[in-house]
Amino acid sequence: MTREDDFPILSRYTYLDSASHGATPRRVVEAEREYIESKFTDGEDWPRVLSELFRSKALFSSLVKVKRSNVAVVPNVSTGLGLLLSSLNLKRGSTAVASLHNFPTSLHILTNMRRRGTISDLRVARNNTIDEYERLIDDSTSVVCVDAVGWLSGRVVDLRALSEIAHDHGAIMISDMFHACGVIPVDIKNLGLDAAISGMYKWLLGQPGVSFLVATDEILEVSDPPLMGWFSIDDSVTQRFEKNENPFFRPLPLLDAKPARDASRFELGTLSDSSVIAAAAALELMNEIDEHARHSSIERLVKEMADLLSSEGHTIYTPLDSHKRSGIVSIKIKEAFEVSSRLRSRRIICSARFDLLRTSLHFYNTRDDIDVFIKALREVLRG
Repeated sequence: MTREDDFPILSRYTYLDSASHGATPRRVVEAEREYIESKFTDGEDWPRVLSELFRSKALFSSLVKVKRSNVAVVPNVSTGLGLLLSSLNLKRGSTAVASLHNFPTSLHILTNMRRRGTISDLRVARNNTIDEYERLIDDSTSVVCVDAVGWLSGRVVDLRALSEIAHDHGAIMISDMFHACGVIPVDIKNLGLDAAISGMYKWLLGQPGVSFLVATDEILEVSDPPLMGWFSIDDSVTQRFEKNENPFFRPLPLLDAKPARDASRFELGTLSDSSVIAAAAALELMNEIDEHARHSSIERLVKEMADLLSSEGHTIYTPLDSHKRSGIVSIKIKEAFEVSSRLRSRRIICSARFDLLRTSLHFYNTRDDIDVFIKALREVLRG
């Protein structure tokens, strides 16, 4: 098969927008279509959805090298991160540290926690240097929440060094890995993370509606979720199904319900069934591709893109140091939205974000994609 067979959009467009939404693989669409058609003709197949839910958790845990019991499935990153942060019993007068390079949702959640008095202060890093974090994190800090990769710049943060600083002061280290998973080999334990979260629809090639929250055993011991639902309790229907029990053969815990002991305590209730099917199919594909080969391919393409853009005289917003780059290459450009629109008319898809033109490359991209983009960008700007 060719890449156009696996990813049909690539036969119609030069697709450079995986940081917004990855190109959808054929096998993901076929899995969803088969499930929806079966549902249309034969009705709901709940046992299949639950089986695929468990399989997707196992596949994701393998991808980030944690136990499956430490993985929860949540509808989206914002919900999962909000549930996690609100489950922590933070000491009085706690401060939190975050970064301006984070996707906005974490800053919104932490700002609201400050407004409500859950934390006394929110300290924000602007340059993402280790020296800056050493100044911001102290013994009052309870939570450090920094994205692994900047959504605009593509900058990779040294999470391992940052985790050490956080732990030296007794703080919990949390990271949004949405722009890292699928691009950079991820080892949650080796990075020193206490919790992490990632969605499916960007670099992991799934669909919106399913995200994965990782909570280590240490976090599970101290977390006290403010919300419970029929999936998140101990002895839930999902737990019973996994033990090959009839979930409704005996009464469910009601007034005496307690949170599940594992990460499923963050799974409140029913998820989008087709998104679960898509997640399992996409993660199966991602686990078939050697993570180091995938990363090496992306790294090479990103360097070629950055070098060519620089040679064309563009101001590169993405870090030039190779160890700080992910799959994103952004340039500063006037009228970025107009330029993006004109590129789209030439069947080239990338993103405009504020005064940046952002390209994002995945393992399915080629040097030809870069050459097509560079030539078209040159012609659009001359026009």
